[in-house]
Amino acid sequence: MIEAPKASQPLNPNSASLFDPQRRGLSIGLILVITMIAFEALGIATVAPAISESLNGLQYYGLMFSAFLIAELFGASLAGDQADRFGLSYPISVGMIVFAVGLLISGFAPTMLIMVLGRIAQGFGSGLLVTSNYVCVSLGYSGPLRSKMLALMSSAWVTPAFVGPLLASFITEHGSWRIIFLGLVPLCALAAYLILRPVRHFKAQDSGKKVSALPALRLSLGASLLLISFNSQHWLLILATALSGFWLLLWAVKDFMPPGVLWAKRGIAALIASRGLFSSSFIAAEAFLSLFISKLLGYTSFVTAMFIAIGALTWTLGSFLQSRLDSRDGGKHRHHRVIIGTAIMLISLSLLPLKVIFTDLSNIVIFAAWMLAGLGIGLAHASSSVITLDHAKKGEEGKMSAALQLADLLIASIATGIGGMFIALADRGLISFHQGLLAAFGFCLLIILLGFISALRVGDLNH
Repeated sequence: MIEAPKASQPLNPNSASLFDPQRRGLSIGLILVITMIAFEALGIATVAPAISESLNGLQYYGLMFSAFLIAELFGASLAGDQADRFGLSYPISVGMIVFAVGLLISGFAPTMLIMVLGRIAQGFGSGLLVTSNYVCVSLGYSGPLRSKMLALMSSAWVTPAFVGPLLASFITEHGSWRIIFLGLVPLCALAAYLILRPVRHFKAQDSGKKVSALPALRLSLGASLLLISFNSQHWLLILATALSGFWLLLWAVKDFMPPGVLWAKRGIAALIASRGLFSSSFIAAEAFLSLFISKLLGYTSFVTAMFIAIGALTWTLGSFLQSRLDSRDGGKHRHHRVIIGTAIMLISLSLLPLKVIFTDLSNIVIFAAWMLAGLGIGLAHASSSVITLDHAKKGEEGKMSAALQLADLLIASIATGIGGMFIALADRGLISFHQGLLAAFGFCLLIILLGFISALRVGDLNH
């Protein structure tokens, strides 16, 4: 496990400020990592239709997202154990290097398949980095500072949310989408420098347990086999890959998740189940929102950028609302905020398939839907993060941080894969593009419904 620094060491977890001289570099570095990942994520969500058109690969549209998420799943599943075993410096260093390499591959990709390869590298690096960020917050910040730092990390999406989609749209229309990837590479070196200096004081203590990559491989392979089954055309291959993938996932989940997650057992298991479901519904819906706006509604990438931006901005607003309410009630009603947030998402995401069905509905409907979806996930996501980290046992900070990330990524990779399957069917002419989008959004709605039901089972974990 990792021990927090003692008072005599440079970083004091009980300091009064997020930006005092002892922790200024760490706080800025953690925010920079989120900002960097946010710029990339929001930029890709905005210009993905342009990339698929430029590289002539609409059939791989969903794979561009799902491959990233599966690789991120693998990285996140490794990061917690690696941090607890070897210290935070190891997963952070590897994560920065691999993420930067992925940016370079995508930036110079000549084909859609090479783009997917770059996205895989980015996903693996992102999984290591985001999980390590949570471990840093769990160990380096205590009491009210922890909630404030989580809110501030969410606020790191503000500038990317406002600037990222618009900048990505401008770069794509007046230059090349490749700049979006290549321009982030220098930030990797700066973020690594800021974070690695203070985290060297988090000492890893060997528990004697051998760290194995096999559970992480089983998890990622299981998700990959499921994705293959979604895009297969022969029924024997579909059956073999689906059953194998499902079995591997069931085998691997018990290594990373608290008991009872699969059936949303009341308590922390239901919380993590709900977290995975509501996060996945938002991630998957966002992946296909830009395609909906550009291909079906016929708007430019600038309008697409505005839609993506409003969702990210209201996500930040919801996160700050959670922090403000936390200050008022001392976190007493956090579980209620998870329920309220998922309920808002359920209402808002139900409007997306309605707009696909009833095209005469005003486009303000989809704008309002995405604005509310961002507010809902901001409230629920921040609340679930604080609850989980506050209930992590000593020495299991890395494991619980990884569980949060895996919950976010596992279902999201499957959801984007299923949505991508419908888009691929439309690209092959087996269904209409209209029907493909309707099916993709309908699946997102099913996921958030299950997330809301799971949220109702969380209960008050303080009793």
